[in-house]
Amino acid sequence: MTADDSLWQLAPTYTLKTLELFNWGGFNGPHQATIDVGGTAIVGPTGSGKTTLIDALMTLLTSNPKYNLASTGGLESDRDLVSYVRGVSGPGDGGADQSHIARPGKTVTAISATLHNGESTACLAAILWFDDSNSSPTDMKKLWLFSTSPEQNLNLWLTVQHEGGMRALRQLDKSNTGIWTYTAKKSFLARIRDFFEVRENAFNLLNRAAGLKQLNSIDEIFRELVLDDTAQFDRAKEVANSFDDLAAIHEELDIARRQQRSLEPVKSTWDKVQKNETELSQKNHLYELVSPWFGEQGYKIWLAEYERLRGEYQQAHANQERSEEAYHAQIQSRDNLKEHYLKLGGSDIQVLEALIAEKQQNVNRIERSASEYQRLVANLAMPPELTREKLQANQTHAQSQVEALKQELGKAETDVFDQGVAERDASQSLRELQQELSDIQQRPRSNIPGKFQHFRQALAEELNLSEDDLPFVAELIQVKEGDQDWRGAIERAIGSHRLRILVPPSEINRALNWINKRHNQLHVRILEVNTHDKTARFLADGFTHKLDFKTHDYRETVKHLVARIDRHCVTDSEQLKTTEHAITMQGLMSGKARFFDKQDQKRLQDDWLTGFDNQDRLAFLTQKCNDQAHIQTEAKNLLQHAKSTQTKLNQRQALLG
Repeated sequence: MTADDSLWQLAPTYTLKTLELFNWGGFNGPHQATIDVGGTAIVGPTGSGKTTLIDALMTLLTSNPKYNLASTGGLESDRDLVSYVRGVSGPGDGGADQSHIARPGKTVTAISATLHNGESTACLAAILWFDDSNSSPTDMKKLWLFSTSPEQNLNLWLTVQHEGGMRALRQLDKSNTGIWTYTAKKSFLARIRDFFEVRENAFNLLNRAAGLKQLNSIDEIFRELVLDDTAQFDRAKEVANSFDDLAAIHEELDIARRQQRSLEPVKSTWDKVQKNETELSQKNHLYELVSPWFGEQGYKIWLAEYERLRGEYQQAHANQERSEEAYHAQIQSRDNLKEHYLKLGGSDIQVLEALIAEKQQNVNRIERSASEYQRLVANLAMPPELTREKLQANQTHAQSQVEALKQELGKAETDVFDQGVAERDASQSLRELQQELSDIQQRPRSNIPGKFQHFRQALAEELNLSEDDLPFVAELIQVKEGDQDWRGAIERAIGSHRLRILVPPSEINRALNWINKRHNQLHVRILEVNTHDKTARFLADGFTHKLDFKTHDYRETVKHLVARIDRHCVTDSEQLKTTEHAITMQGLMSGKARFFDKQDQKRLQDDWLTGFDNQDRLAFLTQKCNDQAHIQTEAKNLLQHAKSTQTKLNQRQALLG
């Protein structure tokens, strides 16, 4: 055995491991066949897809695969790539007219073969798709993939195709290693043959062998693809090339025949054009004759109509002259009668009649005004007598009431505005409390106000961490059950540290950079988590002994934080006076000697933030919502009363005005 033979035997051999299909032929959706290296038999009834499975592998290995050879006896292919992509079934069982297309519209097909040699993996794949209902091979988009990276797989490629199409798939080999994409199958097969170090005939032999049903044909295939002297192929290629000119001539003749066939409709159309032009010429001649004929007929008709209208006009003119003579006679008679009337004293009678009409109009107007006046003074509880003295007295009284009403109306308008502002503020506060209550209910493990939790959520998304990895200090401590009387004082002692967010050291730079660049609309407090070699030391009588610390990775950091702000717990102000850094149960705190503080901006039982759950916060917000709802109802009632008063005053002012 030679050295080369030893190396050949030691070289690892790639074997087929899995074959994956997606929308291939009759296989709808994803399917996978696992191949055993010891031997695998594909069995099943006719039409179950055995040959379809083999044809998928042949599609990846040969340039022009012969499909369905097992069904045709290994002689000729009766299927094509489009039929497998579209899922065509039925041809051969009743003719093409009875075929069924499983995927007629937009569709995607993918096939993949994975090979393994014990050390590394190689994957061959193809993704084929139609963007519409066309079934022409030229409309089908193809991409061939070859990968040696175990991270690349068919599911990933299908997802990339769905999200970005051909452009996204072609970007894979630019942004990843161990994968190559090809739009031309020739380049793809050349890459495969170079990788597996085989000749092209090896895959063709495999394709032909896959369709064998009779063993007596294997010698012919083996002789054609393996044993024949390939040196004769070069001569055959030269002979074939000599026919290129004949092929070009044949193509030109074929084009000429197609042009002749395409011009046949032009000839028949030209005959029709000539016939139509003749008919058009005749129609134009008739059209030229029609106009004079219609003109003659119209002249006769309108001449008769003219004679008729002329006679009627002459008759009407005679009637008009007679009417004008009668009209002038009536005018003369009227003037004569008027002159006779004036001579008898008619001008004085007209003057008196006009004066009577004017006086009657004044009487009617005064009566209407008097009636309106009596109605108004009756509504204002004033005397209704129509005398000068009563009128002057009523005017004086009304003027004084108008001045008083202006003052009351101004006060009413102020009340309406103030109550409207109060009702609006109460409604806004109630909505904010209800929103915060809703936020707290969604986070049952924290008493922290909603706006701070929203900020913590945004920070967690930026750092790609969970909210549990960014706890608030208040979420990791709570006052022991037996020391609840000290709860309010301890909350004040810890103060704003309760809202401090704990950030792991690995993320502190990113967190600070993100917080620094944005307007956070909050007082943001951050504490970097640190490892502590020593246990936190608490004051012997400090409030820290009244705390429970939640089991958490940051527990020691929280202990060291509260240890730095620990205070002595004293019983009264006398003891506080002599003890530095102490606190009473009522929240009075001492600093250095002679310095004392009590932060009573809020009640001692308000705004508790510590605790391992949100029950305290829920109870506090529920009570505040109820109180605010009561305030809102009272504000609405007061606003309604103020508006009612304003309406009444406006009505009374209108009466006095």
